[in-house]
Amino acid sequence: MTLGLSDGKQIYAVRYASDGHAPTLYHSRDAEGFYRDHPEVEGTLGPSTRFVVSEPGGKYQDLWIEVPQSSCLRICAGSLRSCRSSRSRPAIRSVSHCRVSR
Repeated sequence: MTLGLSDGKQIYAVRYASDGHAPTLYHSRDAEGFYRDHPEVEGTLGPSTRFVVSEPGGKYQDLWIEVPQSSCLRICAGSLRSCRSSRSRPAIRSVSHCRVSR
């Protein structure tokens, strides 16, 4: 299973399967790194833009990073944190709140 949810400030995504064969899940690189490699598209994404997708698409294949099996992501204000479990089930004990400065 892959799952993505958002509270409007944060994005949470999970890739998990009890048999170890979860469907694919990808997240985008940060915009700054993407612009370094592709200056022709600079300014088309906001500085904190991140995408989470089931399959990478488009002509910029180097934009996508595969989320490993039994992993979860939390994206907040462009910052990405991940957790990974060596057990068959991801162990998530607590998730801190996102603080966005205005």
